[in-house]
Amino acid sequence: FKDKIVVIKCWFIRCQACVAEMPEFNELIDQYKNDRSIVFLSLASDSSESLQRFLLKREFKYPVVSVSNEYFSDSLNINSFPTHFIIGKGKILKVVNSAKELKSALHYLK
Repeated sequence: FKDKIVVIKCWFIRCQACVAEMPEFNELIDQYKNDRSIVFLSLASDSSESLQRFLLKREFKYPVVSVSNEYFSDSLNINSFPTHFIIGKGKILKVVNSAKELKSALHYLK
């Protein structure tokens, strides 16, 4: 991901705010779909099987990776959801907690 902006959404299935913002994030993916300088990824603290069942019922255009709750709390120090990291050149550029904040930050960074 060298020389790219990486957006990471951290969430879980039972997080109502996380799920509610998915359509807005799908629009964001569509907006940047031809921009090869930005990569979107999501980390969810649910099992792979639960995520697969959930994503059959809800469209979410981010690639989703299953991680443990401990990874969120111990490695990333996340204590509120959703949390979005914007990373560029190996550094965290911004941490936000809503689709609106993320859209604004990406507009500013691009």
